Amino acid sequence: MNTAAAIEIAVAAVLRQYATLGEGVVVRPSQSLNSDPTWKKSKDRTYPMVSVQCSTPDPEDGNPAVMEASCRVVCGTWNDDDKDHNKVREMFDGATSCLSRLFGAFRKGNEAEELSLFREKLLENVDPAFFETEEWALKMRGGDEPVLGEANYYSVSLIVKYQNPAFC
Repeated sequence: MNTAAAIEIAVAAVLRQYATLGEGVVVRPSQSLNSDPTWKKSKDRTYPMVSVQCSTPDPEDGNPAVMEASCRVVCGTWNDDDKDHNKVREMFDGATSCLSRLFGAFRKGNEAEELSLFREKLLENVDPAFFETEEWALKMRGGDEPVLGEANYYSVSLIVKYQNPAFC
């Protein structure tokens, strides 16, 4: 499996398990929609939703052995169902809090449940050697400006850094 898809699955699993997103929220890892038990082929886009979208990894600062992938977590609601934007804000608060706990566990070096699940799901789908080096890291990054219109979207990003042993 490609690394971006594996990161999406890991982030989505953590959000499903530990984020307070509200009832009926679909978590959609972009490259593996069928990994979400609530996703239905007959109705692809369901709101409210959290879309997990990971970029193709890029070399960090020109070093081809160290890669970074930006995993954007986008919370969305239909405007007709969320005119005051309270639902999307609550989902965003829940997702951001959960990712902050994941990042905090990584920074503190402890095996909090969020970090344990993230690593477990990640290592199920990629070469474990990518994440067994000192180069592996997590970073938080702000999201895009809120998008408001027919649908409302708020986002935040988690950056996943790792070393590809094939390039060393």
